[in-house]
Amino acid sequence: MEPRRREDYTVAWICPLEVEQIAALQMLEERHSRLPQPGSDHNVYNLGAIAGHNVVIAGLPQTGNNSAAAVVTQLRMTFPNVKFGLLVGIGGGVPVLTDAGMVRLGDVVVSKPTGIHSGAVQYDHGKAWGGVFERTGSLAPPPALLLGAAQDLAAKRAIERDDPIESGLLQIDTSIRTLHRFKRPSAAQDRLYRPDYIHLQRGQSCDECGCDDTQRIRRPADDDGTPYITVHRGTIASGELVLKDAILRDQLASNGVLCFDMEAAGALTDFPCLVIRGISDYCDTHKNDKWQGFAAAVAAAYARQLFFHMPIDEVRQREPVGYAAYSPSPTPTSSASHSASPYLPSTPRSAPPLPPRFVTEKPQSAPPDPPSSASARITGMMHSPTGTDARSRQVADHKNAGRWDQALYLEQQAFEELQKKHGVEHLATLTAATNVSITTWTLGYLQGALQWADWVTQIATETLGAKHPLLLKLGRVKGEIHIVRGQNEEAEVLLSGLLVDQQDILGADHPDALDTMEALAQSHKALGRMNEAEERLRSRMDALSRTLGPNHIKCASALVDLVLGVIPHPSADEFTIRRVQTSSMLLHFSDLISDLHHRLKDSVGPRNQVTIRALRACGTLKVLQGKTTEASDMLRRALSYSEDALGPEFPETLVIVSTIGVMYGKKDGGAFSFTNSAGFRPWLERYADWLEKRMGNIPETQATLSALGLSYMNDAKYAEAERFWGRAVKSYEGSTSASAKTALTMYQLCQANTSLHRQPMGTSDLAGFLSRFGMNRR
Repeated sequence: MEPRRREDYTVAWICPLEVEQIAALQMLEERHSRLPQPGSDHNVYNLGAIAGHNVVIAGLPQTGNNSAAAVVTQLRMTFPNVKFGLLVGIGGGVPVLTDAGMVRLGDVVVSKPTGIHSGAVQYDHGKAWGGVFERTGSLAPPPALLLGAAQDLAAKRAIERDDPIESGLLQIDTSIRTLHRFKRPSAAQDRLYRPDYIHLQRGQSCDECGCDDTQRIRRPADDDGTPYITVHRGTIASGELVLKDAILRDQLASNGVLCFDMEAAGALTDFPCLVIRGISDYCDTHKNDKWQGFAAAVAAAYARQLFFHMPIDEVRQREPVGYAAYSPSPTPTSSASHSASPYLPSTPRSAPPLPPRFVTEKPQSAPPDPPSSASARITGMMHSPTGTDARSRQVADHKNAGRWDQALYLEQQAFEELQKKHGVEHLATLTAATNVSITTWTLGYLQGALQWADWVTQIATETLGAKHPLLLKLGRVKGEIHIVRGQNEEAEVLLSGLLVDQQDILGADHPDALDTMEALAQSHKALGRMNEAEERLRSRMDALSRTLGPNHIKCASALVDLVLGVIPHPSADEFTIRRVQTSSMLLHFSDLISDLHHRLKDSVGPRNQVTIRALRACGTLKVLQGKTTEASDMLRRALSYSEDALGPEFPETLVIVSTIGVMYGKKDGGAFSFTNSAGFRPWLERYADWLEKRMGNIPETQATLSALGLSYMNDAKYAEAERFWGRAVKSYEGSTSASAKTALTMYQLCQANTSLHRQPMGTSDLAGFLSRFGMNRR
């Protein structure tokens, strides 16, 4: 037999815990020798085969989504032909009734798309408006081939006398002393307590500490008492924390979740995977290790059996999932390849329209900042001229002074002149158009920026090649637009590929690569992977400090990016807010950013764009700490400076406006509440108007309009509520999401109320009114 190569392995088996890895190794039909791997890959792999499929088994250095994401990233680069993965191990079950029966300890839960989710959802990642937690999207669905194999296995189990999963358990010889823990515990050890009954003594079993048996929930048996491995298929929720709270479990599981784990979100971001979990506990305070071994064994036995239902040829024919699968098209090498790309323009086309220019209105002068202590001066400029001509210097001066609309006017002027002189395919013309796209995006015109980016991409891909630095630079704009549209997985895939290409072609410390690194950190944060976001932002800051010196204004800006990129937004859910409030992070960052703000104010002035952002960061940290008085002072000063220096319609100005609105809507520094609607509504209404004009139908627009609609309903002002719900419905046009359906229902309820000319209803009346439509107001 020829020696095996890394390219021969097609399926990844990922198991976080040692007990899960042992069970996985017992399932292999063949064991293969380890192969050399790149020095950058620190994973430890075990190789083998099941049913003719070559399998890579990878453990995790620690539990959690961040660790899973790192392992998957390295694995798919070392084994380039891996088509998909199985994420196999233990999880916490939700004791609900499914089509297969009651979820019990020792059962198996397998991810499967439902009408709401793709099979897996990140439960500690989302936004809260008015105390309502809304997840920002499901994770990648399992590949169709694995779903088909799971369905085929279920059908065969239903008609065969001998259970293949039970047979798989025999692969583990539990008579061996070191494998005793994989034995099946007795049914008497499956104890489910009332959600509000807390375990009496941490570190002891229920028997040892004497938990009250009368607090147990009695459940009827699902069968005749014969041991049987029940498999449930549905939604698995993934988070960063171990869940030991039965009440929180039931709240989070209200949308059909059957199981909780800690790794699926990290693995599933851009890696097709099926999640398989053996149930070892009920996510309550009574959880212990008694069922871990058997739960790991049944999950591994189920995963092993799947291989016998996956056609080998079909697996081999699938495209691999490495970064190459997401790379831009290769550079054309012949005229034939040009004609094979119908989406590329065959003749030059006119450039997209420019957004309207706005006139900056000068408000009243901002109040003075408090005095600050002297320290090292911050020097340098954020924007340098892109050429030696006078207009390039003028554009840079406008950008550094915050006159972005004037900079855009000059860039458009340059583009038109170059187009007439050289044509649309010339590098100088395409560079000018790229500058227009980036500045248009800086001003917050989403659709305009995207039109210019698409126009450049269509022409430059053909004339310059897909990996030309100009197109890589422009790709960052598209990645950031993906993020604001809520397309976080697509953004991460795109930006990850861009960063690799930029680092290879331009160098790791090139400004374009560092800009992409910051955008990639935004995508990590949007996906809830805060550790990765912080690591990216710190690496970027270190690189800028090396190349420019620690006192350059770009280093100061990078520090502001780090703080704003790591702390949660004030509109985050109460769970997230309370978690950071109990850590030392807020205090540390408050001291850090406060010192930086004073240095910036002394060095470049209070109206510099970086100084304004630093002041906004100071205020945001105070909001998170529940210090509303201090936060209000800081944010109002930041707003005054921003309106004065950047304009009332500049994106930074509106970010401050929204932060002030959320601040006034928060209750005791925690969740968003409607008790101070007069305080927050004017701010959020201004923000919603701007979002609709500049950004269009993005999740932030929809969430803001929905929050305003709810606030007016809460005050029984149905005509105003109808207006905002109507705008939300228009923004959701074409969407079939649960949020879109909710907006339509709320709009119809308000219409029904106003059309019947009813008197304004109080809160209790509103609850009754909604109940007639089968709804419960929360």
